[in-house]
Formats: sequence, structure tokens, C-alpha cells
Amino acid sequence: LWQVRAREVVIATGAIERPLAFPDNDRPGIMLADAARTYVTRYGVLPGRNAVVFTAHDSAYAAALALHRAGARIAAIADLRPAPSGELVEAARAAGLPIRTGCTLTGTEGRLRVTAATIARRDGGADERIPCDLVLMSGGFTPSVHLFSQSRGKLRFDPALDAFIPGEPAEACRAAGAAAGATSLADALASGRAAGEAAATAAGFTAPPAVPIEVANAPAATGGFLGATPHGRNPGAVRAFIDFQNDVTAKDISLALREGFRSVEHVKRYTTNGMATDQGKLSNMNALGIMSAELGRPIPEIGTTTFRMPYTPVPFGYFAGYARGALFEPERHTPIHDWAEEQGAVFEDVGIWKRARYFPRGNETMHRAVARECRAVRASVGI
Repeated sequence: LWQVRAREVVIATGAIERPLAFPDNDRPGIMLADAARTYVTRYGVLPGRNAVVFTAHDSAYAAALALHRAGARIAAIADLRPAPSGELVEAARAAGLPIRTGCTLTGTEGRLRVTAATIARRDGGADERIPCDLVLMSGGFTPSVHLFSQSRGKLRFDPALDAFIPGEPAEACRAAGAAAGATSLADALASGRAAGEAAATAAGFTAPPAVPIEVANAPAATGGFLGATPHGRNPGAVRAFIDFQNDVTAKDISLALREGFRSVEHVKRYTTNGMATDQGKLSNMNALGIMSAELGRPIPEIGTTTFRMPYTPVPFGYFAGYARGALFEPERHTPIHDWAEEQGAVFEDVGIWKRARYFPRGNETMHRAVARECRAVRASVGI
């Protein structure tokens, strides 16, 4: 195991897009707007050809424009905000994309895949059914403050972002970029440069002169929404998922409050919200939004749940590729590792452990080797 003790740490863990909690938001073909944009711009994959975009944040317009340029039809952009503005919104208007402001999504249809979405104005009016094979959603972004919080740093709530951001640190660390609340590429770069210079100086080094970086075509994206979106339907009869892995819905949070739970930690355990493998990265802020609305208390008073370790990072090896020899990554061996290696074992990674998967002889395939080993164990003895 490697253990590194740094004099200063810069936390630049980014931010995670929040889903929107609307009725029937778990059908195949419903995805985060930024995920769809990544499919198109990074991998050249079009996740759908007839999309409805439901948003409260400008970044979804960038996703809509990316799909539009790639050949997809944008059937509608339903924005919860009454008067969204900004470069991305204006770019979507200039491209002729149909924008419905002050609208909400009241439901979806489809069995194996979403086939239609229903939208309506927030101030009343008839529902409009829109056929589609893709629904993109964006409720804004939540800064990834887990490592900062695990270092015992104090968080503070930013009402402009509808999110918690790093406040007073307890260790020699500082946050930068989207993790610190930056909403544009230019702000993120400036924040990273300032944090790096401050960390280098505090560690006793002389920071090199800053190289000015000009940013073009990367406008700031603002907006956000927390909680269950309005829909005009019976809240007890719809399923608006908050935690998609543990199947926790908005009405589950409401039920916990009716049962008398008030502590966010108690609500978490009653509903299992935030207890899935993502540890609440997608669900916690929407759950806090529901609690805030129903209890009539601001989110900072409600607080946050504990961010439990470990927080899984992106290993440095991913950036360089794995065929690079020994990596800066923990690796543990069992007491019989050397013996197994001498016997020609093929190893597999089980967490941080190297375990012998099978022992081939000659040109045996894995299946033949495993079958032979099974016969040996049943007929005589084996490990």
C-alpha cells in the first residue's frame, strides 16, 4: 500500500448533474442531459433520434444543441423556469429549437423504452403529449464535496447554486473548479490556477508565472431545481424516483416525514435514500429539497448526511492507460501468491487483492482448466 502525506492538497473533484424527480422518470431512454451530450460529443453515439428535454439549468441547452447538430430531432425543451436567459438559451432559440418556458413534465409512456412525454404549463392548462424516444433531464449540478467533507471541512450552502460547497477547511486543503462552485470553464480555470498557486506557496515552493488562458465558446450555465417537480397529479399515485438504485420515490420521503421523522439521518435510514452504491451522489440534494418544502425549513437547517469513505476516484492510471507497468495503485497479495505464480496461475483483481483465477496447463482454455481443477477436487484434493 502507498501512503502519501502531502503538505497541501487541491481538491478538484468536479460536480455531478442532478436528475429531476418527475412522474415515471425511470423508463429506459430517460437520462441525464450531460450524459447524452457526452455520448454524442465524446463517443459519437446518438442515444435517440426524437428527444424531449426537461430542464431547470442552462447546460441542458448545450446537450440539446449537440444532439441537434448530430441529426436528432428536438421535439421540445420544457424549462421549469419562467424566463430562462443566457448564451446557451439564445443559441437554442437561434437554432430553431422549440422552447416551452414555465413548463413541467407530468409523465411519460413506454414499456421497453420511453415512447412519449407529457408536458404542461406550471400555471395551469391542458397536458400536451409529445412522442419521443429519448428524454433528457437536468436539475443543475451538485459539487462533489465528499473528500473535503471527509477531511472534516465545513460545508456552506450556496442558494444561487442550490448546493453545498466547501467552506472552512480543517486540513491543509483547498477546493477548486466546479467542486468549489465555478459555473463556467473560465471560472474553473481561474479557480484552479489560484488554488494551485496558493497551495504551492503554502508548501514552500515558488509558483511559476501564470500563463493566461483565453476561453472561447464556453459560456456559464446557471439554474437549478431541488425536490419533486410540480405535476398536478395525485402525489400518492405517481412514482417520481429520487434514488434510482434503491427505488426511493418522492412519496417515500413524504411518508417518512408524516411518520414523524425529522432528522435527515433518520429519513435516510427509514427510506434507504442515499444508501445505494452511489452514496447519494444523485439523490441526496433532491431529498433535502423535499424535506425543506414539507417542513418549511431552509436546507442549511436540515443539514446533510455523512459522506462515508471511501470515495472512489478516477485512478491516475486511467489517463495513461494500463499497459504501463506497475501503477500508483494499492495491490495486495495472499500468503500463497508466490507459490501460485510459480504454478502458472492466471490472476484476477478482486478489489485490491490479486487472486489466482485458474491454473492452466499447456494451451488449456480457462473453461478446460477450471473443469480439470473441479474434477481434481472432487476426486482427490485441491485448493
